[in-house]
Amino acid sequence: MNDDLLVETLRALVAAPSISSRNRELDQSPDRVVAAWAEQLERIGGQTEIHDNGLRPGKPIVTAKVGESAEIGAILAGHIDTVPAVVDEWGGDPWTLREKDGRWIGLGTTDMKGFFAASLSALDSLRGRLQRSVLLVATTDEESGMEGMRHLAAAGRLPVAPTIVGEPTSGKIAAGSKGIYMLRLHISGVDGHASRPPDTGRTIDAVRLLLDRLAALECRLEGDAKLRDPRYSPACPTLNVGRLDVGDVANRLAAQGNVDIEFRLLPGMSSADCNGWLNAAVKEIADQTQTAIDFEGLHELPAFSNEAMADAVRMPYACEAGFFPDARQVVIWGPGDLSEAHTSDESVDIAGLLQYRGDLTQWLSERCLR
Repeated sequence: MNDDLLVETLRALVAAPSISSRNRELDQSPDRVVAAWAEQLERIGGQTEIHDNGLRPGKPIVTAKVGESAEIGAILAGHIDTVPAVVDEWGGDPWTLREKDGRWIGLGTTDMKGFFAASLSALDSLRGRLQRSVLLVATTDEESGMEGMRHLAAAGRLPVAPTIVGEPTSGKIAAGSKGIYMLRLHISGVDGHASRPPDTGRTIDAVRLLLDRLAALECRLEGDAKLRDPRYSPACPTLNVGRLDVGDVANRLAAQGNVDIEFRLLPGMSSADCNGWLNAAVKEIADQTQTAIDFEGLHELPAFSNEAMADAVRMPYACEAGFFPDARQVVIWGPGDLSEAHTSDESVDIAGLLQYRGDLTQWLSERCLR
């Protein structure tokens, strides 16, 4: 197999900044990484298309068919964007691939540009022999919403075929991932001078009680046996209070406040479940403090479970696997370890990546050469 192609592809993808963030000050255009990936695909004869993202303009999706057959025998899918890098915490330039202690270091090496480099090298070794074509799907906004894959799914552009979503799984085949529901609780109370606090109507009192109730709900979710699936770790839905925004200055009563919450959900759970868990507590706190508390759903991503592989490992993160039309055809399987993702000096084990490429080549051969 062509080790040079793998390394050159990984180097080119890492060198193309592709930070995806809802924070406009951090977000970057994906144009460079899209161009770099398209250039690498040309080296193996990929028939590349760049699709506009109707749900998030400026974050296109790159698809490429490798092979001459009209029949798709396999799909290799994932994302070529990354999280932001705190440059001062890196031991070198995050966008320059470097080797140290048997690892390749660079932003996105594990999550998940290493997967695409291995995929390209594997397909190069099968060129000219494919009886069924392989479809590659690369999104550019997975780290900030997954609207690209959602757009393709809604447009009916994701065919049914054996599919790998190449998120890091330490080389193990996984058959499930959690979903996400993010929401904002908006609290409205009275304003006024801080020297004359009222007996009721204070936003800060409602926020304090909300935090107590959310902590209690978290414990309840952990302890309810009906809400557990031991294939996941943690085995229960989780709740995180990620952001508080209350008031503006110290000498004025905080009239408005926001509490941003994220639930990580098991398959079969939805935003309706989360709202149900919260409704009674929110109403009681609003009545007790004489404030108004409103729900605002911010973002929801589907969980994924391939029940045809009931005994396979499940992953704790959310990913794009849930958007594919037939879960029984989908697995999550990629090089690199989750502990490396989203870290400074992110890296991928070289031997592990090469082993993964070999295993992937065998997987593709079984589905596309026969």
